[in-house]
Amino acid sequence: MTEQTIKQFVSDWFKAMEPMPENIDWFLGRVSESLELVMPEGAFEGHAGFETWYRGAARTFESGWVHDIQQLNVGEAVDGVYPVEMELTLIATLIAPEGKPAKQLKLPLTESWAVSVADSGDVTIHSYRVAMKR
Repeated sequence: MTEQTIKQFVSDWFKAMEPMPENIDWFLGRVSESLELVMPEGAFEGHAGFETWYRGAARTFESGWVHDIQQLNVGEAVDGVYPVEMELTLIATLIAPEGKPAKQLKLPLTESWAVSVADSGDVTIHSYRVAMKR
């Protein structure tokens, strides 16, 4: 049951992120205050770090991202924390300078998350690492 809860959460997370909403309270309610966020563009910590990363991404990419997940594995919990490993393709369009054509990117990524699941079924992300797939 927990594995299905986590997989549904991953789906819900990406669906919520793809339109790049201005209000990020939904996301902040689902990441730990001590979140470790490691992206290709740098490392960020906690809610403030998530917001810094998110606002930067919103200035870089048009809304309407697509996360095409090819593989999603949930491992066994250690001290109540489940490892989540993903392979996916991020399809996103760069915001183009005035008068220039937009450029669509298809980025093969690996993502590694560490999440916990409360008795209520609420999932919290504690660690979120993204790397370009090699």
